[in-house]
Amino acid sequence: MHAYDRGKPFIPTLFEAIPGMEEYRMISWLPRDPVFEERLVAPVPTERQLRDKAFIETHDLGSNSWYGALAYQYDLLEPTYAVWSRSARIGLEHLHGTIPQYSSRPPEPNRVELRAQLYLAMDTTGGTFHCNSAAVFDGMRSLHAAGPRPWTRAFLNIGFDLAEMDHRRMKERLDVPGMTVDKARRIHAEHEARLRDTLDTYVRHTRRGESMALLYQWNSQVKDSLGINNMRLVEHPPLVHDLLPLPTCATHPHLGLCDIVEPH
Repeated sequence: MHAYDRGKPFIPTLFEAIPGMEEYRMISWLPRDPVFEERLVAPVPTERQLRDKAFIETHDLGSNSWYGALAYQYDLLEPTYAVWSRSARIGLEHLHGTIPQYSSRPPEPNRVELRAQLYLAMDTTGGTFHCNSAAVFDGMRSLHAAGPRPWTRAFLNIGFDLAEMDHRRMKERLDVPGMTVDKARRIHAEHEARLRDTLDTYVRHTRRGESMALLYQWNSQVKDSLGINNMRLVEHPPLVHDLLPLPTCATHPHLGLCDIVEPH
């Protein structure tokens, strides 16, 4: 989070959070912006602020899963959004679209929706344009009511990687001389709409992730662009009728995260 002086211009971050969400869940996942922080002169912290900062860092959802050791039977402390990372992969535990207080109706049988957003924070301190952006998996608007498959995790991460690919295309358009806040907002809106269409097409084309065979076409796009082979996330060898006429390499068992990223 950023602190601004009273009376100074404030540029709202482009990200649509679920209305009424608990504050902790709204801020605990936010990406760091070290470039922005380096451009400002921070006030001298008090001893209490230092203690609070240490507490927040210890309980930061972005660096650990401390909440997992608690015995509570609800998920108020689980991450609702996930910032894209090459090394971290998402799973069904990141989907919260069926939580009653955030969903107006129960999910339809076999309903699958994947949603991601393009986080964009802009700053014009010193008269120069600077932005911090990221692809963010929207776990509050995503849901997977269909039965899990051995390749469901691969299905989810291919979709998230498609969001990162669009994020990089947006970033290329933003990182040019003469960029302004108004131009950046228009570019962001274009890529948000394109990302939504891409994910809807992906879910529809792969039959809501039910067809492992169709995942290979999308996995190839991700592998060529990001060097990530999500089909290695398949938990165990699927049945033969799920694979034909695919190559036998599809039957690789589940590997660790360190094996997901392909060497360039």
